[in-house]
Amino acid sequence: MSKMNNVAKLIYISDEQKMKLDEIKNMVTETGGSTSVSEIIRDAIDLAIYLHIDEILEYHKPKSFKDKWS
Repeated sequence: MSKMNNVAKLIYISDEQKMKLDEIKNMVTETGGSTSVSEIIRDAIDLAIYLHIDEILEYHKPKSFKDKWS
C-alpha cells in the first residue's frame, strides 16, 4: 500500500497486538506470500487514514461536559 520511506518511528504495541500481527504474517506466508510485521503495520495505517478517518475523528473528538457525565 504505502511506499517505504526513510523515516523511522518508534511505536509501542501490546503483546496481544504483536501476537495478532505475527498471526497475520504467518497466514500470508502459508498462502505463499511474503511480508513483514512492519509492512503490515504500514498497511494498517494506510487503511486507517484512507478508509476510517471519520470513525477515528469521532472516537477522539472531545466530548462535551454534559455527554461525559450522562
